[in-house]
Amino acid sequence: MSGTSSGCVSSQTTQVIVTPLPTITVNSSTICSGQSATLVASGAVSYTWNTGATTSSIVVSPLSNTTYTVSGGVVGCTDTKTTQVIVNPNPTITVNSSTICSGQSATLVASGASSYTWNTGANTNSIVVSPMSSTNYTVNGTSSGCVSSQTTQVIVTPLPTITVNSSTICSGQSATLIASGAVSYTWNTGALTSSIVVSPSSTSIYTVVGQINGCLDT
Repeated sequence: MSGTSSGCVSSQTTQVIVTPLPTITVNSSTICSGQSATLVASGAVSYTWNTGATTSSIVVSPLSNTTYTVSGGVVGCTDTKTTQVIVNPNPTITVNSSTICSGQSATLVASGASSYTWNTGANTNSIVVSPMSSTNYTVNGTSSGCVSSQTTQVIVTPLPTITVNSSTICSGQSATLIASGAVSYTWNTGALTSSIVVSPSSTSIYTVVGQINGCLDT
């Protein structure tokens, strides 16, 4: 650039410096409900997030899918990038409980997830167990990488121990047979009482079934 005054000329040179825009990169994240995600931006000297944070990285715990924006600056020039945190819900696991008699088996069936792991080591949605006493079982269910657990119980009811007397009678006499050890009784005569009076004409065998909470002894 030249300047003239009273026929005299002088010149001066100046420069326009062009600073390139920063190129901001930022990660996205997929988390399970209740978890946190770390978002890290790079490519600039200073950063401003739509959360108000001014650090290069932020830790967020959204309840649902959420979009985050970060602006990065270098010598007054800025670039803006948007990213998303996807929140996958935790599966809701349901599993049945069971009451069995001693010596029986129970089938436990879990639902609500894509895959399952039991504390027994099984990896199926259902398991068959035969505990000797009341036992708790825990199943972890996984869907889209998110895990929930549920605990259930198999209650083992002991079998009743039935006792009943025998009897020796003379022909024409009666005998009273008395069973104990249960709550309800069924005799092969059809009687439903704990004791029966019988008058067999010859030596006879009588059978009684005793029951407690659905468990039987004969």
